[in-house]
Amino acid sequence: MKKWRQREPALPYDENDTITKKLACIYGISDIDEFLNPSVRNIHHYSLLKNLEEVVNLILLHISKDHEIIIFADIDHDGALSGAIMYRYLRYLSAKVRIIHKQRRDGHGLNTAEDVIDPNTRLLVAIDSSTNDVDSCERIRANGTNIIIIDHHKWEGKDNTHALIVNPQMPDCDYPNHELSGGMVAYKVCQALDDYTGGDYAEEMVDMAGLSLLADSMSALEPENRYYIDLALKNVKNLGLKTLLNELKVDTNTMDSNKFVYSVSPCVSAITRKNEFEKAIGLYISDDPIECLEIAKELINANKERKIKQKQSYQTNTTSN
Repeated sequence: MKKWRQREPALPYDENDTITKKLACIYGISDIDEFLNPSVRNIHHYSLLKNLEEVVNLILLHISKDHEIIIFADIDHDGALSGAIMYRYLRYLSAKVRIIHKQRRDGHGLNTAEDVIDPNTRLLVAIDSSTNDVDSCERIRANGTNIIIIDHHKWEGKDNTHALIVNPQMPDCDYPNHELSGGMVAYKVCQALDDYTGGDYAEEMVDMAGLSLLADSMSALEPENRYYIDLALKNVKNLGLKTLLNELKVDTNTMDSNKFVYSVSPCVSAITRKNEFEKAIGLYISDDPIECLEIAKELINANKERKIKQKQSYQTNTTSN
């Protein structure tokens, strides 16, 4: 027999409080109005991220020397969004930039990608992975390659002196929100680059940044995350995303988190499972309406195929049992 246990509230409440107040306290929400109406007051400044100034200076140094910058994107939806954010921003700065990746079958992190990284690469930017890939970083750095890691995954305690890491989960990092996605960390780096260069392009990608929080199932209880999710849902700008939503018959004016998670994300996941991750990234970096439409249709078809296979598998298993 199952035993039901009452959840210990994160904050104390009085038995005479309303159900709403009790639920808020259980989940650690002290200000209900602020939770329901997130605002710019919930944002934390990018300068709280450790190593950010050094990362910005290193990126600008390599751009000034006309070096090609290689972006290594992780192979999931957050990886596609964060890789696209960094790629689009560096392209905006007129940098020589190229984006590389592996496929789902290969796994995650720089340890899977050493075979596709040119030893003559001057600057490698790993997005949404590789915080703990110390050995790979050491081998890549031995070629003279500068390495920047923009990530949000938990640090496993290994010192990495071979790369500059921007990650809110790193020790001695003062950034209070540990629930950022890779896309949000990339966006924060772009905000810093804007301020250093006098630019204003980072905000053009706030939709991708905010939606990456949903794509990677980051906590919406975090006030900063709620603000950016709300902002992103109301300001879809990316051409590829708008094209995909249009093909899915999702109205951008009424889109909510459920529509994104259960419409867009499955399409990206389906094409990733087919080991065609380049199409997921291509959707977000293309400014060609025809190309975006072609990719959107491919993603939708991949998801339809996935549904058919899933249904067939279920029917087979049901029959055999």
